[in-house]
Amino acid sequence: MRGWRIFWGSVFVVLGFVILLGNLGIIEWSRFLLGQALLFIIGVFLAFHGIRANQLIESGAGVSLLVSSTVRMLYRAGLSTYSFSSLWPLMLVFVGIVWVWIFARSKRKSAFGWGVLAFLLGILFLISTLGIVPFAPGEIVKKGWAVILIALGIYYLAK
Repeated sequence: MRGWRIFWGSVFVVLGFVILLGNLGIIEWSRFLLGQALLFIIGVFLAFHGIRANQLIESGAGVSLLVSSTVRMLYRAGLSTYSFSSLWPLMLVFVGIVWVWIFARSKRKSAFGWGVLAFLLGILFLISTLGIVPFAPGEIVKKGWAVILIALGIYYLAK
């Protein structure tokens, strides 16, 4: 029961702030921005509930919604020069961090392996989409997929 009160309370607070900032002329709000704010709230709820219950899928989905809606809102409001097409790998980075954190709290072994993999893939795709390295994500996967085999080998050897 308490979880739903927190969820609906958060919905009203965030939507109220978005509408208030729009009415004051600080941001231009639209249905898109309200939709992204709602996805942000759902992401927060899923992430915290998933982390508290040590659930990988629920926490990963929540963090993904949280990051994607935040990036889209900041770009749409003119507060960021990077669009979602540039920053989508951040979802993998943050999902990886959350999953490693779940491992640290619960010693759930699968969380560590998947968390490290998601984090490393996110970093790899992020440096590619931001133009730090001169090749595309498809080339990274094509040339570097063997790294997954190495990581799996190290994981099984460390087990």
